[in-house]
Formats: sequence, structure tokens, C-alpha cells
Amino acid sequence: MSANPVAQPPQRACPRCSTIARTADAHCPFCGGSYRRRSPVPAIAALMLATVAGILVGTALMLTAFGETLESELDAQVTTVQRDFDRDVRGLENRIEQELDERLPAPTGP
Repeated sequence: MSANPVAQPPQRACPRCSTIARTADAHCPFCGGSYRRRSPVPAIAALMLATVAGILVGTALMLTAFGETLESELDAQVTTVQRDFDRDVRGLENRIEQELDERLPAPTGP
């Protein structure tokens, strides 16, 4: 007669403390850590979310800086155009005044 060997629990290595134990329990008998390995999906999702958030923040900062630069350049251009316009209007006023002075008779005394 052959004796049936008693089935021994599986040998497991604890992912937390690295101890090898023969146990059928879901937790390590030494440190209490779970033998179940966690799925990397939540960590990957969190990393992707952080990456997307970083990209969005960087893009927002670049657009803000671009907007400020554009506004500054536009202000400079508007100032230049306004100065040129004012100069041209003054020149036109002077020419009109000269033309009127030439066409109108000089005032005579009383």
C-alpha cells in the first residue's frame, strides 16, 4: 500500500518582506502583507493623469506668456501709430492754416 502524501500548502514569497512560507492564507504569517500583487493600472492611470495635467499647465503658461508679449508689442505699435497720426494731423493743421493765411486778405486797420 502506498501512502497518499498529504497535500502541503504552496510555497509563497511575500512581496512585502520577501519571506518564503508554506501557507494557503491570503496574508504572510510573518508581516501580515497580502500575497496578492496590486495591479499597475491605477498607478499608470495616475501617472498619465499627472502627465496630462503637467502638459496642460505648461501650455497655459506658454499661452499666457505669449499673450502678454503680444499685448506688449501691440501696445508699442499702437503708440507708434498714434504718435505718427498726431504728427500728421499737426502737419495738416499747419498746412491748412498757411493756406488760409495766403488766401485771406490781411486784416486792415480801423
